[in-house]
Amino acid sequence: MPIIKSSTPVHLPGAIVSTDHYITCPLDHFTPSSTSTINVFIREVVAAKNESNASLPLLVYLQGGPGFASPRLTAPPSGWLKSMLTEYRVLLLDQRGTGLSSALTAQTCGAFQGDAAGLAAYLTHFRADSIVHDVELFRKTRFPSQKLTLLGQSFGGFCILSYVSFFPSSLERLLFTCGLAPVHATPQQVYEATYANVVERNRRFYVRYPSDKVKVAEIVQHLRRTPAKLPSGGGILTARRFQMLGLSLGTVAGMETLHYLLESAWVSHFHSPSDQGQSPSKQLSHAFLTAVASHQSSFDTNPMYWFMHESIYCDGPAFSPSNWAAEAVHNAMDVRGHALFNPARFDELDAAQLAEEATLHPVYFSGEMVFSWMADDFPESLAPFRDA
Repeated sequence: MPIIKSSTPVHLPGAIVSTDHYITCPLDHFTPSSTSTINVFIREVVAAKNESNASLPLLVYLQGGPGFASPRLTAPPSGWLKSMLTEYRVLLLDQRGTGLSSALTAQTCGAFQGDAAGLAAYLTHFRADSIVHDVELFRKTRFPSQKLTLLGQSFGGFCILSYVSFFPSSLERLLFTCGLAPVHATPQQVYEATYANVVERNRRFYVRYPSDKVKVAEIVQHLRRTPAKLPSGGGILTARRFQMLGLSLGTVAGMETLHYLLESAWVSHFHSPSDQGQSPSKQLSHAFLTAVASHQSSFDTNPMYWFMHESIYCDGPAFSPSNWAAEAVHNAMDVRGHALFNPARFDELDAAQLAEEATLHPVYFSGEMVFSWMADDFPESLAPFRDA
């Protein structure tokens, strides 16, 4: 029988009760002889008035990612959680490898240093198939007579499809929020479709903020010549990493987020009378570099997103491995006859030539995808997983 360790229930503002659970799960659910285990964390939240209602329906929230813990409570609760607590007992799962569930980081995986094959084998136990077995084990142990409603955000929706494949009789209903896996599509096909959307987002961005065309090209040219060290050990800002800021273009206010970030890119030099005739060299501002590091900090704190991301699109052995599919599509992108994602075309241009080229054919940002070279640009957090 699995071991569940539970905290004393805590009564919080908003008339809710929170209880923390740790369940000991097999590392490998599919090899009965395996004795290795991990701890998985689940936070149970219920309205105080329903605390003793043993028949209250159960809802499990499956977070997006992969590689991100479940959201933490606010007291009083808000958003979807506030709504769901009116009729459900909610289970907030830290999927294995995230948060308080045996998190995968460079620190926790240090024992595999020099053993890439061993690390790769270990990481295979942190996919959706294992995640749903953890939840099912918790359900059977703590709520054996009840079925589950699943709410999946992004990658959480992928987990829902795994759950319904393994344990359909354990489920009451399935709720998806933009997380329906592209079943039977190869990773290459997924990213070809994704890049079509990325191209359109870039086009809209430059229509809204045409003055950013030259500014982005200037930053890219500068970083191609002089990559910048990011503050507080945030790695190296290269032109290709800078282009990853396009991830925000997929959000509601993403265009404004990116535009206002670019506003602070350059140091504004104070000119004294003695400086007449001198033109100080351009420098990227500390505020800008700090903001970039902040925008991309999840790759430092949640490296699992990098090394597991493309695997979620590998639909069985026939389509494995992904072989950095996004990178292959990125490198082959041709937009109306122009390599708009390639920053190298600005390397040898002077200021006037750059302005002309950028105005006609601006630099495009990438979107929600990962690349093999990120281990070089995020050396502390990602490099330890490179060979695995």
